[in-house]
Amino acid sequence: MDFMQVPLRALLERFGLAYDVEVVKRMFFPGSDPAGEVKVSISYPANVSTLQAISITEASTIISRVFIRVTAFGVSATEQLANRYGDSMKTAVKENFSNGEHDIPIDVDCIVEATPASLKKKIHRGKKSKEKTAVSALIMLETATGGLLSVDRTVGPSEIGSQYLAEQMLSKLVGYLQSGACVDEHLADNAVVFMALARGTSRLRVPCKDQLSSQHLETALEIAARVSGATYRLYDEGTSVILEVDGVGVRCLPT
Repeated sequence: MDFMQVPLRALLERFGLAYDVEVVKRMFFPGSDPAGEVKVSISYPANVSTLQAISITEASTIISRVFIRVTAFGVSATEQLANRYGDSMKTAVKENFSNGEHDIPIDVDCIVEATPASLKKKIHRGKKSKEKTAVSALIMLETATGGLLSVDRTVGPSEIGSQYLAEQMLSKLVGYLQSGACVDEHLADNAVVFMALARGTSRLRVPCKDQLSSQHLETALEIAARVSGATYRLYDEGTSVILEVDGVGVRCLPT
């Protein structure tokens, strides 16, 4: 949900698609009782009939904004637990991106949600299931040229400490920056369907194949092309790839 509320929302706004996602009740585990609840509202500009093509291809290592969100969830979740992870994220960001000679303005916004679970314990083969506490962390960087790079992780606090998690996430973000990518791999594969539906040619500088953890981007491109008729091209530039999609310009239905 944090990914949908922050980096994905920021990217889709550039297509002209604005939406709000309200998490009424957060639940990490499917089939739980009570269930989670999410409300989504979408709005389109009155004078726009199609999504507009986007272009985010200019690499930059200058950070203009940082957004951090930490969510602690579970029967033993506390504000103290969430704040410990939030503080580690903020410290890691400052250590990696602050420059003593030329101080780069960084907006670090840490939102902490500690939501105690109220799940009924289920018994499996005579044993009560253990209710675990989870910490979900997201960091999004916005570069001076409009790039959006995000990393999110969900871990058990008893398994991975706050400092180690922060170091892992910052290492991934630094790798994206050094490669020249303008969007991370998850934003890239989520953007494909909107690039295919938009009017005109959209361009994104995405991570190279060696940096991808899955084949989601390739799969999304192939399916979008077959379903919509959009065409795409990939230009390998070493540490990053330029993705171009010729959108079909699907028109919004009148309300």
